[in-house]
Amino acid sequence: MVPIPQVSLAPDQLSRQFLVCNVCNDNYNEDGKHARLLPCLHALCFECLNKTKVDNQLQCPIPTCKVTHQLGDLDKTCPRDNTRRDLMDFVKVKRAPSAVCCSVCPSNIATYRCKQCAEFLCGECQSAHKRVNATKDHVLLEIEKLKQSQDLDAFCRQLTCGEHAGNDLKLYCTKDTCQKPVCMMCAIVSCKETNGHKIESADTVADAKRQDIKDQKSSMTKVGKEIQQVTDNVKTEQEKVMNLRKMVEDEIDETFDNLEKIIARGRADLKKTLENCVIAKQDHLKDQERGLKRMKSEIEESSKFTEQALAYTNAAAFLQVHELLYLKKIKKIEFVFYFLILFISDFDTDQPNNHEQIENTHGAVLRQGAP
Repeated sequence: MVPIPQVSLAPDQLSRQFLVCNVCNDNYNEDGKHARLLPCLHALCFECLNKTKVDNQLQCPIPTCKVTHQLGDLDKTCPRDNTRRDLMDFVKVKRAPSAVCCSVCPSNIATYRCKQCAEFLCGECQSAHKRVNATKDHVLLEIEKLKQSQDLDAFCRQLTCGEHAGNDLKLYCTKDTCQKPVCMMCAIVSCKETNGHKIESADTVADAKRQDIKDQKSSMTKVGKEIQQVTDNVKTEQEKVMNLRKMVEDEIDETFDNLEKIIARGRADLKKTLENCVIAKQDHLKDQERGLKRMKSEIEESSKFTEQALAYTNAAAFLQVHELLYLKKIKKIEFVFYFLILFISDFDTDQPNNHEQIENTHGAVLRQGAP
């Protein structure tokens, strides 16, 4: 027989996880709120199942599941989970053994539990149980000893046949169309081997299926570890991506900081070049201005002297200075005319050559900032 694992969870944890309906949050019982197991292995009470299903469809109420199930034969699609009945008794004893009532006379506190009948018994009912022939050989377990046990075997109820009252479901029909626990009468009446049915001991079949589930659980545990490993790898990659993002952001910031410095330096260089050009041009223009003023002064002086000379009535005296006056006047006019031509040509700020130095400097800055 495959050993039954012991319960490792505390009673409160067992109650929250397995003994409370996932829809109404009420505790399961043996009547209308008995537990029904969905194909996704989540459970809800029978009342909530009937209220929740729509057109033979039921969506799992668990937020992380939400799988929609097609409901045909309800007892096959969502069978009654009788394992939770045993668990309810286990939790009841673990939580408060001194508050467990007798199943026969609820006004009395139970001190024993019959393993075969799955009933809690007070002292008087325990004595009566031992006197009756049908139950005198039953195994009676003390409540205080059950409290110390972690084994669910003492709380397992023997299920009886729904078609043949009082007959225990100790057999199992393995026919593909049957596949269910049966009693001795079922094996004789409805599950005859002559009709292709094959009857085996329920314990034998349960041990084999329990071993299959145990092997599947081992496989699931292995897959779970692999999933956890992949999850850890994904988390590590996420951290790497975030670190890489920070590194690239820093590189971007550094690149644009350098570009800003280059642009700022280029701006300063351009302004400095412009300032030097302006100063040079201003100095040149000031020199020209001074030259023009000087020539204007000389012309004015020559004009005054000429007017004075023209006013002379002494012919001999005028003729003595005439030659010098004429030559100086002509030369002065030629010089001024030539100077004005040069000045006008030099003053033309629309000529490309006047911007050459600034443009060259500007181009150099742009080339520095280019990628």
